[in-house]
Amino acid sequence: MQKWTFVAAVGVIALTFADGASAQLRRRANSQERYPAGQYEQGQYAQGQPLTAGRSQRASGPMEGASLTDQQLASWLLVDNRAEIQLARMAQERASCDEVKEFAKRMIDDHAEMVEKLQRFAATGRNAQAEVQNAQGVNTQYGGLNFVRLKQQLGQQCVASVERELEEKDGEDFDRCYLGMQIGMHIHVLDTLKVFSRYASPELDQVIEDGEQTTQEHLDKAKELMKKHEGKEGKGKSSDRSSSSRDNSGGDRESSRDRDTDRN
Repeated sequence: MQKWTFVAAVGVIALTFADGASAQLRRRANSQERYPAGQYEQGQYAQGQPLTAGRSQRASGPMEGASLTDQQLASWLLVDNRAEIQLARMAQERASCDEVKEFAKRMIDDHAEMVEKLQRFAATGRNAQAEVQNAQGVNTQYGGLNFVRLKQQLGQQCVASVERELEEKDGEDFDRCYLGMQIGMHIHVLDTLKVFSRYASPELDQVIEDGEQTTQEHLDKAKELMKKHEGKEGKGKSSDRSSSSRDNSGGDRESSRDRDTDRN
């Protein structure tokens, strides 16, 4: 129960922060007039307006430099992907099961590929200097807090907390704890990608769509491995109960023989 409580707590923190950022994007979008679907222009979209066309209706074209919104979304997603790589490296060293180690290697490879794709959009083009100026956590363009910078700091804090929790685990306990965290983290990331796709440019949205598919595959695999490890844990407890029952039964028989001897 303790490990699941920790996973739930991490998930609540992450989801709460995601809700706050999503609300900021919605407020920014509602403060301006929506433009019709198909009239995508970098100048308009840089203000954070959601596209009105569905994913299948969006026209693709060459990227002429990432918009401010794409930079913010990609920078946010980079934090989650880098965190996955960092934790997977720890799992490769500490996991007791070969399947968990193989899963961790896949996390490193797939998330490294995603990082490479996202870097095209994060802190590039005409807004790179603005990103540097906002590095202290203040968004000078819109006023108030820089949510990307806060996300980076939150990501560092969460990874440190997760690593401390995992360092206290060994063997099967480590494997189960890591897999449980992966289930919670990938559920959160999958929802994040679905929301971010509403605000991304067609070019970034294609990366997000690929990320959704990969994230779902990771989630399914983590659940599959968790079932196997929960089954091992259940067998171990069943064996302990049987051994305890046999011990108690043997003690009862000895007590019965002692009583019979006393009567004779």
